[in-house]
Amino acid sequence: MYHLSDTLSHLSKLCDIIHTTTGLNVALFDANYQSLLFLSHMNYPFLTHKAYANYRDEVEVHLGHLTSSAAYLHPLPEVALIYYDIRIQVTEDLVFFACVGPVLSEVYSEELVLSIAHKLKVSPTFKESFTLFYRSLPYLGKHLSNTLWLSYHLLTTMPDVGEIPTILPTSITSLDSTSTRPKMDINSFISHSKIQMNYHHEIKWRNAISRGDIRAAQKAYSQLSSSGFLYRTPTNPLRTMKNILFSLNTLSRAAAIDGGADAIEVHKTHDLFSIRIENATTALETKHLTASILPTYCQLVINSHTKNFSPIVAKAINYLYAHYNTPLSLQLVAEKIGCSEGHLSRIFKKETGKTLGVYLNELRIKEALSMLRLNLESISDIALAVGFSSYNKFSIEFKKYTGQSATAYLKTLKNHS
Repeated sequence: MYHLSDTLSHLSKLCDIIHTTTGLNVALFDANYQSLLFLSHMNYPFLTHKAYANYRDEVEVHLGHLTSSAAYLHPLPEVALIYYDIRIQVTEDLVFFACVGPVLSEVYSEELVLSIAHKLKVSPTFKESFTLFYRSLPYLGKHLSNTLWLSYHLLTTMPDVGEIPTILPTSITSLDSTSTRPKMDINSFISHSKIQMNYHHEIKWRNAISRGDIRAAQKAYSQLSSSGFLYRTPTNPLRTMKNILFSLNTLSRAAAIDGGADAIEVHKTHDLFSIRIENATTALETKHLTASILPTYCQLVINSHTKNFSPIVAKAINYLYAHYNTPLSLQLVAEKIGCSEGHLSRIFKKETGKTLGVYLNELRIKEALSMLRLNLESISDIALAVGFSSYNKFSIEFKKYTGQSATAYLKTLKNHS
């Protein structure tokens, strides 16, 4: 007897295996074509562009009215892509659909991408990421065809995850019979999937960049990088790392702009990193680039907060942004930036209109507000994470800055979401 939760969990693990070993995106749907899982590191409009308008109807025509598992190479000529649609018939009344891909239906060329971009009227703003997306895709050759067959075999035979078979099936199930499709309740599934956690980590590091929080950005990105949901080109590891870095660079640019960084400086930084990424020839170079991209964009955000201040005050603010979540005092900051305590106190108050202590508390509360909007951690954990020595101290400063308690603030967010 099949239990829905166990089946979903098992299918998600198999989808994870396909995604991490082939580098292809994997989407899982229920019998009504409602999304259950989407594993992807590349950001692109999956099934939303007009080119995909008839996608669901075509899946239903080819796979929707069957009584057994089946597969279909699903071409989208307008965008030169092919998806691999798989019907997963678990029991007579329990059906899923998987979509693996995309892959190129033609060998990649700049002319091909320019032609598609022109046909789809892609905005100049997105042409760079559009080209990077196509450049990262494999072409449907013999090796990839075998990979797709293996994907079909894994999902339709549902083997034990620890005992993955190596024998590939030799034919596609016929597409000629009909069946009805029941509705299923899957509300609790996606919150337990790895991809959801991966998505949370991405939100956290992008949000950290927009706040200029270098350490939080690095911590969140390291969790994302090790989570196993990164796009891979199995035959070219260096290309894989470059694709990941291109995505990191582009997303970091957007996060820095959101944080108020100077648009011209962000644009220059993005171009510089793009050139360095493409020119990288070793894994060590890509590793160094990974380590430098996040701090660079965070610093651009911090610079936007210090550009109108004297060097001493700017140094102090930079230090506060870098260490706000640790125990700090006027004496310690003055010592770290090489300034007398009295001089720093006077010039900081004169230029910012606030004492260093008030500025620090407000900075911590702003960080807390950003974290609360993500709603990924408890209020008490956030209070400690942003540097307050106690929840009581956090509560006092939070209400002083916002006019309401953190609990009330969260309720307001939920009422407006």
